[in-house]
Amino acid sequence: VVFVVKGPIYLVCISCNEEPFESLKGQLELIYGQMILILTKSINRSFEKNPKFDMTHLLGGTDDVFSSLIHSFSWNPATFLHAYTCLPLAYATRQAAGAILQDVADSGVLFAILMCKHKVISLVGAQKASLHPDDILLLSNFVMSSESFRTSESFSPICLPRYNPLAFLHAYVHFLDVDTYLMLLTTSSDAFYHLKDCRIRIETVLLKSNILSEVQRSLLDGGIQVEDLHVAPLPRSGPSPHQVQQILQTDSPERPREPFVGIG
Repeated sequence: VVFVVKGPIYLVCISCNEEPFESLKGQLELIYGQMILILTKSINRSFEKNPKFDMTHLLGGTDDVFSSLIHSFSWNPATFLHAYTCLPLAYATRQAAGAILQDVADSGVLFAILMCKHKVISLVGAQKASLHPDDILLLSNFVMSSESFRTSESFSPICLPRYNPLAFLHAYVHFLDVDTYLMLLTTSSDAFYHLKDCRIRIETVLLKSNILSEVQRSLLDGGIQVEDLHVAPLPRSGPSPHQVQQILQTDSPERPREPFVGIG
């Protein structure tokens, strides 16, 4: 049994899987972060004013969001590595996606994120703005597990716990296809139409450049495989320094090397 206390909020985890303390604590921290993404940390003031305050109604309709996050603890390494996964793409493809996102970021968007399911295709931010991997994880989980985002373009207040837990940003979210979606974050609550215009510009470039087709192809390929690492298996007795140098200098002749760059 692990307890995490966040001001007036107590989080409890009971596990029978013999997971280490730090792992369970990290899971509770992410669950708390998901709550802050929806409510902001200012929820604490409600408890300070009224210790009997019930925030259940404020979290109404978010059961799937928390269930999805909890389920991800069993399959997504990003949940305990404080990292995010990049979708494998050719260097030129990722650069093309990043270039159009950068143009949008220069027009007043705080963060522009292009994702395929839980994997990042490209991410850019305004000057001196940085996005923590945990915030990307929680934001993508929120979008992927909320059916309302899939039905139409959305403009929703969200809080990024690692960026600023006390304030809302505003997120424009639009699914470009079944798996690929664009998130544009801003500090302005009046930016919907500007962000919509930005999305149209981005979508036009992505379609003309066949980037969305490349994204779907990468998704079907299933990501990076062990054989993509181009490293020959080592002998059981252990290699000599000379053998290590040969291995590092030799590419596998069976598969061509494809450039892969993570944008983050």
